[in-house]
Amino acid sequence: MRLLMLMADGLEECEALMTRDILIRGGVEVVMASINNKPYVIGQYKLTINVNQVGVDNYKDFDGMILPGGGLGTKNLDEYIRMDELLSYYFKNNKLVAAICAAPSVISNHGYLDGYNFVSYADMNLKGSFKEGECVMRDRNVITGKNVLHSAEFAFMMIEYGKEKGLLDTNPYDLKDRIEDHRVVIYNPYK
Repeated sequence: MRLLMLMADGLEECEALMTRDILIRGGVEVVMASINNKPYVIGQYKLTINVNQVGVDNYKDFDGMILPGGGLGTKNLDEYIRMDELLSYYFKNNKLVAAICAAPSVISNHGYLDGYNFVSYADMNLKGSFKEGECVMRDRNVITGKNVLHSAEFAFMMIEYGKEKGLLDTNPYDLKDRIEDHRVVIYNPYK
């Protein structure tokens, strides 16, 4: 499975990088593409992230796209001149569209979230059916995540989607099983 991650200045760094890391470990090819006409983006916490490509001219070569959140990053994604073109293509072709935190608003603002169940960092009065209390949700070809704390589950759901659609053979690392079986012991010397 090949996914295009749209990168904009002001994105939430962990929502992009943690998601990307888990997907890659799960056998997914993730291409980070700057929409800023620069070979890097600067996140909301001022981390500079080098991207794989500038622009999205090859967007039809991917099985889906990922929209990281972040206040300014989401605003920049929403205002991206080619956003409607990309969303139109991915929805018309029933390809994956994944958005986390504030980024589901981009899908809604362009008219593609109506009729879908979704989660986001808050109920932002978006078109569609906001599901309070859920962390990650999939409705047909749309996967949404609540916030940075749920980036791992967000990525795992994309891996499961890829397996279900026959886009991934197997998860070579069995990441989810390894994490669920892992026991964390916290030592408190002050107790």
